[in-house]
Amino acid sequence: MDFLDNSNNQNDLIFGGIDIQMNKLSKILISLIALFFYISFSYMVSHYSQDYIPLSKTLNSISSNKIIISFRRIILIEVRSEYLYIPRWFINNYYFNWYYFKIVTKIEKKYTQQHVITKLKEQLEMDYCNEDDRKSLETIITEKKRFKNEKVFNKPSDCAYLAKFIMKNRSVEAIKLINSIFKEGVNQYELLPELYLQYWNYLHGIRRFIIINKICYDNDEIDDLMKLIGYVSQKTLYKCSNLTKSPFLRYLIYRSIYLFEMDKLTLNLDENESINNSKDFELMNIKNLSIQYHLAALNGLKNLMVSLKSVETLSDIDNAIIVNDELTNILNKGEKIYKNFIIKSKYAQEALKLYILFLRNSMNREDLAAAYIEQLDENEEEEPEKDNKRYEKSEKMSNGSDLGYKRLKILKNNALYKCQKPLYKLLKVVQIITILLILVGIAGVIVNSNTYTNISTEMDILVYGIQAPLVMAKIQTGFRIISIAAAAGIPPENITEYDPGAKVNVYYLEQEFLAVVYPYHNVETEEMYTIHPIYNGVVDEIRDNNYYTIMFKIYRYSTLIYNKLQHPEYLTPEFLHSKVMRFFVENAKGEFGELFLKSLFQTEDYIKSLINRHAIIFYGVAIFTTLSIISIIFFIVIPNINKSNKYIISAIKLYKSLPSNYFHEQSNEYTDQISEICENYDVEDEGIGKKKKRSKFSSIKMYKTECLNLTNFLVNSARRSYYLFAINLFCIEVFVKDRNYYQEGEEERLLMDRYKTFEALEQEIKSGKYGGTPPSEIDVFQNLYNNNDCVRHPFSMWKCDLRVYDEWYTEELANSPIDYMMVEYLTKLSEFLNQLPEKKYDLTNQEEIKQMYDDIMANPYVQFIKKISEDILGFIDQMADQGITYMRNEIIKYRKITLICHIITSTTIFITFYFLITKPIKKQLRVMDSLINVTFSIPSAVYNSSPKLKYFIEKGELDKN
Repeated sequence: MDFLDNSNNQNDLIFGGIDIQMNKLSKILISLIALFFYISFSYMVSHYSQDYIPLSKTLNSISSNKIIISFRRIILIEVRSEYLYIPRWFINNYYFNWYYFKIVTKIEKKYTQQHVITKLKEQLEMDYCNEDDRKSLETIITEKKRFKNEKVFNKPSDCAYLAKFIMKNRSVEAIKLINSIFKEGVNQYELLPELYLQYWNYLHGIRRFIIINKICYDNDEIDDLMKLIGYVSQKTLYKCSNLTKSPFLRYLIYRSIYLFEMDKLTLNLDENESINNSKDFELMNIKNLSIQYHLAALNGLKNLMVSLKSVETLSDIDNAIIVNDELTNILNKGEKIYKNFIIKSKYAQEALKLYILFLRNSMNREDLAAAYIEQLDENEEEEPEKDNKRYEKSEKMSNGSDLGYKRLKILKNNALYKCQKPLYKLLKVVQIITILLILVGIAGVIVNSNTYTNISTEMDILVYGIQAPLVMAKIQTGFRIISIAAAAGIPPENITEYDPGAKVNVYYLEQEFLAVVYPYHNVETEEMYTIHPIYNGVVDEIRDNNYYTIMFKIYRYSTLIYNKLQHPEYLTPEFLHSKVMRFFVENAKGEFGELFLKSLFQTEDYIKSLINRHAIIFYGVAIFTTLSIISIIFFIVIPNINKSNKYIISAIKLYKSLPSNYFHEQSNEYTDQISEICENYDVEDEGIGKKKKRSKFSSIKMYKTECLNLTNFLVNSARRSYYLFAINLFCIEVFVKDRNYYQEGEEERLLMDRYKTFEALEQEIKSGKYGGTPPSEIDVFQNLYNNNDCVRHPFSMWKCDLRVYDEWYTEELANSPIDYMMVEYLTKLSEFLNQLPEKKYDLTNQEEIKQMYDDIMANPYVQFIKKISEDILGFIDQMADQGITYMRNEIIKYRKITLICHIITSTTIFITFYFLITKPIKKQLRVMDSLINVTFSIPSAVYNSSPKLKYFIEKGELDKN
């Protein structure tokens, strides 16, 4: 605190106020000088530009300058702020005195109230002290007492307000009162880190003032006070750092530490004083933690002596093993912390002495202690020890080089080598196997990555496979109505405008479909026969071709049809029975449908095989890795660990032969060491090492089922597109009744057959047979079902503006979900089937054909089915597009997940071998090391009384007898 960083001169505060005023006056002066230079510069510029500012009495040109006006306003504001400083100073003093008096009055009331209550309580105790014991017992049982926590301060800042009296009174009593005030604040606001920072600031300021003005205080009294302030300061910052996670407050904590370190030279602190007086916050934390682990190790040794005192039953042996394991963990952590402590303290004497005690008393490692004793001796030669009260070198610290000790060290190393050798061999084997399994995991990553890439690439086949039946059906339907228009003599420019869908799909075949499908097509036939006309009047040829060959022939014949339409001589009734039209009409009865639907299912099987193959590879690698880990654990690790455990159990049983008074003496010795450390370093045993943590594991869901179900749904949904336009085609055929192609009633039977198949397929899709879930419940399609607008591919949205609504085909119906449109479609189709046209047209008469064409165009059912089919098709097309896009994204996502999964698997292998195999092996090595150290710490006079123990110590082997 700055107000405590001064001398006894009371005028410092006045000078501080004068400094503040001088700074503000300097700012005003600088502003005036800047204004002067600007006016001078402006005048010179205007003078040389022959437009100078006239130096008249009014100086209107200067006063009207905007920049000069701004300068004047700034200076006016600064002057006003200086004049406002005086009333603000009085207001601030008045508020401080009023609030300070309010706090003091409240404390006086609380104190008076508490004083009266205490007096009344003492009077009551005096009045009833002579009553019989029975009544007193009844009072104890029945009387209820209420404890009320009194709040002294209204808010945490009250402590700082109240403590400002230290500026006028810096006596020892005042400093102690400051400490009491903040202690009360801490009791009331225990979890508020800001209060601890205020507390530390006051203590730091008091400490600075005392050191600067130490001559004004009594040395004996002030030394104890400085020790108390130093101790409380460190505890306060330590508590504050544990309470807050705020970056700003942590910055303030570290800034406080930094300020204290910077003040060391200013305050003339002794750099060579002990660590306990250095107030190094970080070092104090490490030191306290080291001492706590030291105490924990001594407690663990004491518990081990208690558990080894009686090892008669298996439960006693298990208890001794558990205690020894806990002791090993504590020693391992304690050793690491002590090493960090020594490095941080730059091998200070106190750190070295503590670590030597830890090595000798807790770890029983005289060999390690000897090296640090030499370091300590070198330090003591450079700088004589100042205090010999706590650390006196014992005889045992200086006799580490005698022959008896060297012999004992050799025997211990021999015993350790013989009992740890099998575990070291096992550790090497485990490390080699770990590397091999990680390599298998890397191979799995490469294989799965390639598989995902193949699946993503082959999705193009699914896209075009789904489109194939629809493209064929739309071309068939379009050419049938075009052929009727051509036979009716409609001009060529109007024929292709009726159904542009046929031309669009032919273009699609030419530009995209054939080029993409060609690398994947199979030249082998599928025993699916199609009709191929030769000439009129000749029996048609039936061939067994694959679907790619048929699709290519459809494209060639489509090109021929469009070429013929450009010539008026072909626009006759004979066009209905031309060779190219017969190819489409003859195969419309089902040959094309069966062929292309089968190709659709083949595409589905191909995609499913890729996904299943990937799943098999993934699961194969995972199962192989898992079985390998399990086999190694159960057939290699566990047997060797069991052998090691048996060795430890046998070693523990050796303690049965020792006299019972030995354990009692050792336990008392450890207790004395604990008490001595707590007394010398003013610490308490916090019981480190008693908390345990547990971990949780998570799982990952694979994508196989989702992708297979969605693929199945999209394939069967695409069948609806084919049947939709197949029905449209036969709705036209029931008008034409062309007996050159169909027998009597055959077109009606084929229409009814397509209707029933389509209706059954729609019911199966709605019920969730394909994909496992109804489409309305699939998340991918929710935006389509919730969309109350035209549904088309983004490139075909212009078609929405061409829709013409009527009484049946309303805008509400056209923008409805597909389920509702399907219901209306099937309803109207059912009505159409019940009132099929009966009129027969002469297909050799162009006028009759023209009348038939007009009747088809005017039929409300045909027009409704045609219009609603386009909306349904748009919905199905978007479902396929979104479904495939979703699967592409899922493949990319799960490719990353698989990569991450394999990385996690490889990491898990490493972690598993480290924690479940390598770490237990190393722990077992440390356990053996700890147990051997404890065993070899037994005096020779004690172990000579036990032949088995003596044989173990001297030979390093267990007595088999």
